Amino acid sequence: MSDNGSACCSSSNLVDNADNVDNFTYQFEIGVWNSEGDVAEVLNYDNETASISYMDNTVRLEFPKFSKGFKPSDFREFVRKYVGEENLVKLENWKYPNLWIMQVKTQEIREKLLRIWKTKIKNKTCWINPYYEYELRGFLHWLPHFISDDDVKRQLSQFGDVLFLENEVHDYWNEEIKSEVKYFGLRLKDGMVKNDLPHFLKFDGYRTLVIVRGREPACFHCREFGHSKKDCQNYKEKLNEYCKNPEAKKPRTKPRGRRHRPDSDAKYNGEDKNQNETTTNSSTILAQKDSKLVKSCLRHAYYNSKSIDNKKDVETLTILRSLKEWKEEITEMVEQTLKNIEENSGMNLIPLEQTESKSEEESIKLSIEIIIKLSEEMKQFTIEMIEQILNNLKNVMAENFGLDSNETLEKLVSNFETKRREKLDKKEVKFIEEQLLSYIS
Repeated sequence: MSDNGSACCSSSNLVDNADNVDNFTYQFEIGVWNSEGDVAEVLNYDNETASISYMDNTVRLEFPKFSKGFKPSDFREFVRKYVGEENLVKLENWKYPNLWIMQVKTQEIREKLLRIWKTKIKNKTCWINPYYEYELRGFLHWLPHFISDDDVKRQLSQFGDVLFLENEVHDYWNEEIKSEVKYFGLRLKDGMVKNDLPHFLKFDGYRTLVIVRGREPACFHCREFGHSKKDCQNYKEKLNEYCKNPEAKKPRTKPRGRRHRPDSDAKYNGEDKNQNETTTNSSTILAQKDSKLVKSCLRHAYYNSKSIDNKKDVETLTILRSLKEWKEEITEMVEQTLKNIEENSGMNLIPLEQTESKSEEESIKLSIEIIIKLSEEMKQFTIEMIEQILNNLKNVMAENFGLDSNETLEKLVSNFETKRREKLDKKEVKFIEEQLLSYIS
């Protein structure tokens, strides 16, 4: 796609005043945008154009924030270069001084403006976007050439209606040359926004970068959104540390350029590599006849080849332990708080002088007893409430992970640890036996 960002418009007037409107070959109206949707009173065009949807031929012209002082005459050069005065239906300011609305006759001209996306008007950057927020324009980078357009459309269709999908075009050697970058138009589903579209998609194991115009980028270093890698503070700190002490950095163990490597190939290559290393190590081990070394190597190989199912067990156990620790910490915190209240109440009791009456002393003691009683009741109520909340969480955990909800939280954690340990021991013994049999055979 050709870069039109360098196009700068002159300061000639599009409409100098109301008397000069008749000088144009095509007469169009400039006024205030009709937010009520009364199209018939605002627009002046024939019935054939009126049959087209009102906003399907409209684009938003956005200038930097707090930009102001624009007049319709400032758009004269831009209209003549990209639109044509005879194709312009309406041009006016909308809502804010830096936001303008332009309506053209045909959707082809509208799409042409959207492909420009960024230009300069009155030496100010101007972004051209669709009128509706749910209509997007974006690019797909790093996509291999053998991925068909149907597969890409099928992947994008889960987020909305795909308007079009085509290769980006560049102007080289006085010709239009297609690139591997895909340019797409998407109309999002109801309730979705542009941030719901992921920054990365996978096609046959190949990771593809999704760029949406008007959306904040993704950082390739810290994996966060809102800034690019060149503006990442973590990346800058890493470079500063490396420049100060280059020898402290660990050497690279993985090759570069793994972006276009399919997951299936990486998996098979990793398995072949591990198998070759295991074969070499096993021959050395059997030659040395060191049983302890055999066991340690097999144990290491087993833990490197653990399945993903163990991660679920670890997460479940972590949640259960967190619930248990949370219960103990909150209970201890409540007890300590109430204990401090009792101590402060006792310290505030100043010995009464002999001149004070006996009834006043008894009333103070009675007040302290009431405070202590209320604190005990509050303590009991708080502990019961915490236990009820934890019990509800425990029931949800038990229902989701197939555990016994009638057991206490402590016993639930203990039983889960025991079952998991037994399960891992059985898998480990079976794995070692299989490896030993394969080496012997």
